[in-house]
Amino acid sequence: MQPAIGTPATGRPRPLDREPSRSSTPGHTRPGIRPLKSALKRTRTPEYGGPVGDGPPLVRGRTPEGIPVQRQRTRSGSRMRVNSTPRWDSDHLIVSLRSTNELHIDGIGDAEVANELSEDILSIWPHGVNQQGFRRGKWKVQFAGNPWTSAGLDAVLAGKMLVRLSVSLARLGYGYLSTVNVSSPWTSPQLVYHAAPPDPEAFVFAMMLSKSGDRLTFLDGPADLTIALGTALREYFPRRITTDRATEDGLHIFEIKRGPTGGMSLLVDRATLTTFVLTWLNRAGFRLSGSVPLGSRSLFSLGPRRETWLFRLKRSARPKDLGRRPSSRQSRQSRGEYEA
Repeated sequence: MQPAIGTPATGRPRPLDREPSRSSTPGHTRPGIRPLKSALKRTRTPEYGGPVGDGPPLVRGRTPEGIPVQRQRTRSGSRMRVNSTPRWDSDHLIVSLRSTNELHIDGIGDAEVANELSEDILSIWPHGVNQQGFRRGKWKVQFAGNPWTSAGLDAVLAGKMLVRLSVSLARLGYGYLSTVNVSSPWTSPQLVYHAAPPDPEAFVFAMMLSKSGDRLTFLDGPADLTIALGTALREYFPRRITTDRATEDGLHIFEIKRGPTGGMSLLVDRATLTTFVLTWLNRAGFRLSGSVPLGSRSLFSLGPRRETWLFRLKRSARPKDLGRRPSSRQSRQSRGEYEA
């Protein structure tokens, strides 16, 4: 039985007939049929792109035979990470003595520097350390006991640690620049060191002048140097030096005579004594290379801190001359021209 006319047959649907005029491709149009206007439109460049100029000629990747091609390889970590802190090498160190038993050094770029300082300094203090550590360029040490406010033998050992610290920094390539932050009673003074040529033969000793100015103490100074200085002091200030003696723990002590009433007045002014000693040591080949205030100062302690001065042998002065006596001792010592 045949299906009725006008009724679609069952099974696969019949494909739709497309009108020839609906073809959107100009090349596929039949002759005599005009393409749609949409097919004749040019593709517009987005307005934000702007006009495109003539670019450089493309170079193919072929190279002459026998010539290797060197291409720069990119690394995944070559770009700086987001929110990362760039690394920089400091040419200054800041040394501070905190509280009564802490030593802080900021600006160290290598952990090996902290290790060398630890080996050179910490063994001097017999009471040991509570803790120490190096992190992010800062080396912190907390000593057992109170070296910066100690007295007697412990004060001598604390001074020896400061001398050794100055020697170690000089050998590592750091020279003393200045002492800052000395006015505030709440914060510790800071010693600033700057990068300098390493000095493997650095020699340093310490000098302490009492608050009243009647006692001058040298620590680890060369014996010939302190003996000659005592002779010069007695010649320049006759009958005003009452004590000139050396001790077994590396100290050499000079004491100044007081006034006839026995009060606070001295027969030698503190500033005059200081300038004489500084000039004499400078001519002997030693320059002032550090001023270290010791001890804590509270709000009710308005007096000056106990201070240690560090003197370093100049590079121009030869270490082998330390044991040689000057040819004309009295005349040269009176002028402070001791050939150390």
